[in-house]
Amino acid sequence: MKNKTIIVLSQGLTPKNRLPFFLKTHLDYAFKVHHHHKNKIILTGLYPYFFQTPPPETEAQLAKHYLLNLGIEEKYLIKEEKSKDLLSSAYYLNKLLNKRKIDNILIITSSLQAQRIEFVFSTILSPYIKISFDYLEPQLSPDLLWEFFIQEKFMLENTKAFLKKINLKNLSQYFFDSNFYNNQSVGLIKKLIHHQKISRLKAPTHYSLKNILSAKNKVFTNYHLLPKTLRKDTQSDFWSGRFLSFHAKDPKSTYYTLKFLIYPTDKSTFKKEVTTTTYLKEKNITFIPTIVDKNTKHAPYWYLYKTIPGKIAGHFSINYSFSDFFYTPFTIKKLTNHLEKLHQLDPKPLKLKKWTSKKYRYQFQRKLKKIKNNKPFTKSKTLQKATNYFIKNSALFDKFPLYISHNDLHPANIIINQTKKQLFFIDFEHIYLNNISADFCFIYLLSWNNPNYQKQFLSSFFSTLTPNQKDQFNKIFPLTYTFFLIWFLESILRWKDRSDTKTFQSAKKYIYTTLKKTTSLNFNLSSLT
Repeated sequence: MKNKTIIVLSQGLTPKNRLPFFLKTHLDYAFKVHHHHKNKIILTGLYPYFFQTPPPETEAQLAKHYLLNLGIEEKYLIKEEKSKDLLSSAYYLNKLLNKRKIDNILIITSSLQAQRIEFVFSTILSPYIKISFDYLEPQLSPDLLWEFFIQEKFMLENTKAFLKKINLKNLSQYFFDSNFYNNQSVGLIKKLIHHQKISRLKAPTHYSLKNILSAKNKVFTNYHLLPKTLRKDTQSDFWSGRFLSFHAKDPKSTYYTLKFLIYPTDKSTFKKEVTTTTYLKEKNITFIPTIVDKNTKHAPYWYLYKTIPGKIAGHFSINYSFSDFFYTPFTIKKLTNHLEKLHQLDPKPLKLKKWTSKKYRYQFQRKLKKIKNNKPFTKSKTLQKATNYFIKNSALFDKFPLYISHNDLHPANIIINQTKKQLFFIDFEHIYLNNISADFCFIYLLSWNNPNYQKQFLSSFFSTLTPNQKDQFNKIFPLTYTFFLIWFLESILRWKDRSDTKTFQSAKKYIYTTLKKTTSLNFNLSSLT
């Protein structure tokens, strides 16, 4: 510890240009470390990037005053006074560390920002700099904790997408006026502090974090589990902000994931996921997680399952499709097999709700409304034609048999194990009864950037259908696919800032081109590929 240089990251300023109370906690902690080892301390921050008028003193200078008043000698304190947010802080700290030849640092900040801070500093700092972190628990109300906890996961994905698109050597050219900064979520904590809204911010009702951690400890004890980070080639789930997962390993080196429900409003879907997964296992469905134990009787709700070894099949919010490693022959075979087995099951024991024509129309119009909030799409003739076609023919959804459908087969709900040539479905919370083409359409659509894969998948899937199912598929597919294309357009508009312009334009072109085909009177499946 004595060889480390301490860094205390800025946290914004109050309306009276004073340090927020939790930053003082960070400075107190830095003082305690320095008291034992006489470390140098770097204090960061000019002022928050959204300030219109510079304050009388910088954030770094105010932090320096605070530590001087605690009795730390000035010779131990270093200021970085150019940064206005996390990215610029990492950038200017890197320059300062290189100039002073500092290669071993300890960063002190809030545990709320742990993942994002680790990603940013490991990406931007010179590779020879050894970084360690001390994360302090934020002294905020439970509502704020959950709000920021969810917001940080969102910001992590945004930050990854932003840094992926640019040359890091030119990072400073993007500071404070790029699309990344126009996003209202950037600097959320600092904004709330400065506008005195931090104490009044409301969050959805959630289960007690204290009770969740207590339940987690009991489960870990009962099953002799020790906390363990997942292997690099394994991802148990995709962060949605609605669940809290803990990873562990037993004495036999078997990995487990303990999944907790956060919000009471998701209770019914959470229970449905547990019930469905249990039923499917009883029917010898092997391509889903194995639930070891569960609690759906009283809060906090949870289930423990054996972690599936593999990676999620892609990040839809960034590239609007599956990752390249997904496009292999074995995934076609597995997908076809899995969908066939789901369609063969008796759905009655699950008492699932149905995707009827009414539900399709409601969701279609809901997505369309969001699309038309974007001016370029308000008067689109292609969209108008698709709407007329869909509404006119939507009664078809009620004329064909319905099957068990996962109903949410985006890349993050498909786990791929390339070594063992395995493919798994996870997260059955949206399982419904739907038509024969529904799950197929989801996967087929998100393979839009690989026409050859689409063609092979269509051929393989079609070969598993009975004559009656083939007839159903031919009649219902264009209508179902039109719905998914509208869903897709609304989605890429929502995630536009996370992807590069070329990918967005290519996806939009695919949507418009394909909509013209599916809504045509002479539609033929072969025309798609």
